[in-house]
Amino acid sequence: MPSEIDAAREALYQAIALLEKTGATAPAGTSITPYFTTKTRKDGSKVQHRYFKLEADKPIFQGDRAGKTKYLHLGKQGSEKYQDWRGRIARRNVKSAIEWAMQELATLEELHVEDQDT
Repeated sequence: MPSEIDAAREALYQAIALLEKTGATAPAGTSITPYFTTKTRKDGSKVQHRYFKLEADKPIFQGDRAGKTKYLHLGKQGSEKYQDWRGRIARRNVKSAIEWAMQELATLEELHVEDQDT
């Protein structure tokens, strides 16, 4: 069984290495949030626009003014910035799942060692 666990662990390490080659990952505690603005046209009608921002648990992004902010404007859904950060969050989530699987393998390995000791 240890060789199967070692093989699985190696496959997970390779998956993380491949994932890291595809691009950057988003920091923990960040998510994409929509927000809406309403603009009045010259004819008096109102139109609502949907935009997206990257929101963090704590200030990590460089703001317009001195200091850091918790928000980063991403623009509309199809924008390059939006697509980039969506990919970063997806990679972070996949990496997190792989790391969880690695922890489960370590637990399984510990149980196997305990069974051999008894």
